Amino acid sequence: MALAFAAPRADAQLTSASLSADLNGGVSASQEGFPLDSKSFLPPLISEDIFLESDTIPWDLFAVSGGGEATSTGEFTYLATNTSQIFTRGEFFMEALAAAPAASSASFDASMSIHFQVAVQTTFTITGFVSTTRALDEPEVVGCQYNGVVLAGDTRATPLDAGTYTFQVERTLFPFESGSLDCAAASSGAIADSNRLIWEVVVSGLPEPGALLASFAAVGALTGLRRWRTRV
Repeated sequence: MALAFAAPRADAQLTSASLSADLNGGVSASQEGFPLDSKSFLPPLISEDIFLESDTIPWDLFAVSGGGEATSTGEFTYLATNTSQIFTRGEFFMEALAAAPAASSASFDASMSIHFQVAVQTTFTITGFVSTTRALDEPEVVGCQYNGVVLAGDTRATPLDAGTYTFQVERTLFPFESGSLDCAAASSGAIADSNRLIWEVVVSGLPEPGALLASFAAVGALTGLRRWRTRV
């Protein structure tokens, strides 16, 4: 009987997850009589299967010219496990420091989508928060959505006061449907400005895949997509 219970169930569930993301940051500093210093982080678009995988993608940019300084840092993390969970976090910071005759600017712009499917009708929970240290206005943004409905934060066309905005919702997904979790963070400033934006989301209560199906998914799902990793 013990062996029978240990074997993969014929009706085991399968959770799949794929990611698309666009990340970039930039800094610039200048002053007459000093060389212009400008740096950017602009990797290729990410598009890949992340089922049973995790990764963290960071950047750290700094520019200085005379009395001008600028910083842009970012760290984007995702996790898609076979323990009924999808997790993503993005934390991004920019700061521009200058006084005439120097000038400086800093920015970041990050967006991601995680698409996932279940084999049977499933009700699950989405919890998390978004945060900004100063008020945002067009085209700045921090926000997360599920299937086009805003969970917290804003769109690029609406203002948002400084603060932390939490959410906890239940959603139901049916077989052959896709759940789409979308988050974005973008901010920029010049001369004397700074901001930190964060998103953090946990999707919990998804069906756990059986060992056999999980192996097939990890090896075979979206094998034609190019895998990309970078470290700054």
